[in-house]
Amino acid sequence: MLCLPWTSAEYEQIIGRIRRQGSNFGEVEIVVPQVVLDYKGDTWSWDQGRMALIRYKRTLSDCAVDGYIPETVRINPDELLKRSREALQRWIERIGQEGLLAVEREQLTVPLPPGIREKVQVRHGDFTTLNNRWSVSRSTTTHERLRQDPSEWYLYHTLYQEAREYWPEQPFERIAERIRVRPDWVVGDFGCGECLLRKALPDNRVIGLDHVGWDESVIECDMSDTPLDDASLDVAVFSLSLMGTNWTDYLQEAYRTLKPYGHLFIAEPQRRWQGHTDELLDAIKAAGFSVVSGVEQRYDFLYLTAVKL
Repeated sequence: MLCLPWTSAEYEQIIGRIRRQGSNFGEVEIVVPQVVLDYKGDTWSWDQGRMALIRYKRTLSDCAVDGYIPETVRINPDELLKRSREALQRWIERIGQEGLLAVEREQLTVPLPPGIREKVQVRHGDFTTLNNRWSVSRSTTTHERLRQDPSEWYLYHTLYQEAREYWPEQPFERIAERIRVRPDWVVGDFGCGECLLRKALPDNRVIGLDHVGWDESVIECDMSDTPLDDASLDVAVFSLSLMGTNWTDYLQEAYRTLKPYGHLFIAEPQRRWQGHTDELLDAIKAAGFSVVSGVEQRYDFLYLTAVKL
């Protein structure tokens, strides 16, 4: 027999601990001293009230796992159905009188409106911060984050749009010149952003892929795992979009989706690969491509062309 003095909330924990460890002690009998006041036929006991809570209390896990509903909150099924119907009827009447309440979010665009931009930038940071975050994260992580909150994507492209104004050359235009001579080519634009390449190639079929769709034609996906069929592209383009710690997976996905002897066009910031362009070349070759005519450097960018063998 174990006789314990009454404690407050701690006693519930003691009982649970004894029950869990009861098998180690054999049969355990718990005696709970209780004080009851009796005055002119009326009784009152704080202890009994506490004991009732312990006896009937069940956790959320009890309800979720065992389907146990505490007796103190159980409702007769017929009564529950009656209350549900009454609540539904009140809701129908309110809708009939007041109409539906619709709250529309302001649509995100590039560039972001000034008011929204200020709020979003406080949350996500400046252009350098965004570049670093996307570069040091796996594409799966970035994709899920942008899917949950696309405002980061719109902020990035708002700032990217402003940065391009000072560039002596637009990489997508340089790549478009190489593709324009073959209007029959089907082009996969990996990390299409604002679909600038598609606008520069009106005669080609350009399939845009990105974490967030600029418009309804863009396939929203992780570029390391696209829904494109095998050997469905003539050209794969990465214009400043090899971002993420698993960027080599993008090259493998490009190889999978390209037809035999399909072309791979890459444009990258020169400063990113300064002193170690061999790493980029080796990754392209490891993915199964043959690099054509080495690395071309123009202004602040470097360009590579490769063919799927």
